[in-house]
Amino acid sequence: MQDLPHLQQAARGLSAALADPRLGACAPGLPDGRKLMLGDLPARRIEEALRKATAHAATEGATLLLALLGHGFVPGSVPKLYLMGCDSVEGDEDSAVNVREVLARAADKTGLNGVLAVIDTCAAAGAMPPAPELSMGQLNGQTRLGLLMATGVDQPAYDMTLSRELAAVIGEGVTEAGPLLDLQKIAAVLTPRITDQNVIFLEYGGGQGGEPLWLAHNRRWKTGRSDGGLQGLGAPGRAALAVVLDVLGAEDRGQGDWTLSDAYHLPGLCDRLRALPAAPTRDSAIRVLTCLVNAHEACAVLRSLLPTKLTRRRLRRAMAGAGALSSQPLPGPAALTEVDAAEHVALRVPPDEPGQCEAALTRFLVELAYDGGADLQAPELRDWVSAHDTLVAYNEAVDSCERRSAPADRLRLIVALSSPTGDWPEQLDAWLLLDGAIRDTRVIYCAPDRPGAEEALAAGVDWAKDHADSLDLELCHIDVAVPAKIMLQWRPEQLDYGELLGLGHRVLIRWSGRLDPARQALRLNRLAWQRLAQPTAVTGGGRLSWLPARQCSDPGEVRDAFRMGRYPKAIGLLDDPGANDQLFEVLLQFSSVLIWPQHTGAGPEHRRRVDQEWDDLPLGFLLAYRDRWRGGASGANVMADLRTVWDDHDWLAFCASLRP
Repeated sequence: MQDLPHLQQAARGLSAALADPRLGACAPGLPDGRKLMLGDLPARRIEEALRKATAHAATEGATLLLALLGHGFVPGSVPKLYLMGCDSVEGDEDSAVNVREVLARAADKTGLNGVLAVIDTCAAAGAMPPAPELSMGQLNGQTRLGLLMATGVDQPAYDMTLSRELAAVIGEGVTEAGPLLDLQKIAAVLTPRITDQNVIFLEYGGGQGGEPLWLAHNRRWKTGRSDGGLQGLGAPGRAALAVVLDVLGAEDRGQGDWTLSDAYHLPGLCDRLRALPAAPTRDSAIRVLTCLVNAHEACAVLRSLLPTKLTRRRLRRAMAGAGALSSQPLPGPAALTEVDAAEHVALRVPPDEPGQCEAALTRFLVELAYDGGADLQAPELRDWVSAHDTLVAYNEAVDSCERRSAPADRLRLIVALSSPTGDWPEQLDAWLLLDGAIRDTRVIYCAPDRPGAEEALAAGVDWAKDHADSLDLELCHIDVAVPAKIMLQWRPEQLDYGELLGLGHRVLIRWSGRLDPARQALRLNRLAWQRLAQPTAVTGGGRLSWLPARQCSDPGEVRDAFRMGRYPKAIGLLDDPGANDQLFEVLLQFSSVLIWPQHTGAGPEHRRRVDQEWDDLPLGFLLAYRDRWRGGASGANVMADLRTVWDDHDWLAFCASLRP
């Protein structure tokens, strides 16, 4: 049968609303912790899952809530609904799921507190079991069953409207209702909202007492209003929605109806916006809301995939890995939620670039799954990729994670020359990271001169290698964080460690100013994150802004140019900066990537090679140095004339992780 383009979005939205502890308050219905099954599901697999859910709910003494979305048919003249799987044939009863039989069997299960079912298919009313079937069986009719159905027996259903509007009603609440929403109250609200289908509900009670069957908590209970409908949104979503509503203007708000939107009603709000006359403001609002819809779908995947592994530190690391950087302040560590993080990832990409939001969220999901130890081939992730057409972004993210998990990359040494004045320090701070988490730290005291710092750095490498030996791992990656003044006169990769340190280790130079705990440094780091995350495609003359000496003679003027946004790209210097550490301080504050020549100028060939080899940098520089040190055939590589500070996502994320 024909494709159902709104199916997965509707399923995720309804699942999120029902699983929200403040609203539907549902626990996962399958024994393995799953609550949502999407994708190419054979009919027999659907039947097996329904049997397992029924038995699990009976064991828990719970109410079983089933939502069946998809294609359905009624064979011949018998009003009996069959739900189709991926292998079903319309009209073939043996190839589909007999919904009426499933519901009657579940309602008759000993131990259940009752059964609620949402049926969003064509001919949905064919799901109603006849009264004689409910009044017989092992419980002798002492059963409770509630059905909410999208259509009559001979009616088609359109665009998964029942599921989408039901999620919206649950998210909004009902003004004239008590604390709990039962089927009758919900049906009364849905009927005027769904005009091209006949919403039908059925409640059967076989005399059991206790709490009545209910579908969701009523958000508007006691307040009589939906509190702006923003409870489901995080801080980035609230801010974005406020801007959207302001842009739309009061004349388009329909007496305030726009403020009823929330995390579950956003798809409906998008539909209502599309009904407005085409305009740039309307189109921009739709793009923003679509990003928020995608973010909350991603949250549903996370809650299913990593229910016990979501932590604030992991969220921040995944945001960095996904390139989700912003000049806007994020919630503090104590307040950051998965909703904040996903919304931030979705909203920071340029809204006019199709597919970028979905790709960024895919990277975010893979980074979190990898960090939390989840299966990167999990069905939840694969379903997300299929639904949002992000296979390339998914494969690239998985490849990046798997490369990081190689044994040679598990250990990482970070050494910082701690000097508030920028001169040679009296101590070095060292951190050893195992699989991205800090395993040990050490302070190494030294004489405040170059020989003292080099001796302390060598001692730090010795300390890290002792750990590596005890773990049966290899230390390959060393980050050395250096003040700007020292950076101009010292090359840590050339440290004498038996052989040059950079021959046997990946030595990357970082700027130690990123570790400054001051609030101004935090703001500059966020700006560096944002600049680093900008698309790296060659546009407007290359990947870097190359500055000649005459444009850098006055560091104050350079600072003003950065503050006014004149240099949006990474920075390259055409001339050797010599000992101009004041200029370097300014450049490093505003640019996370800085490239400069030493003892020569950066000519056209240097600039061409940087653009050409960008994807292999910064390690490409170290490879060029090694070629030159060894005097090999490629020792004339002009890339060896250049030096770099490359404060990438890993370094910025590490700096952020040290903040209290």
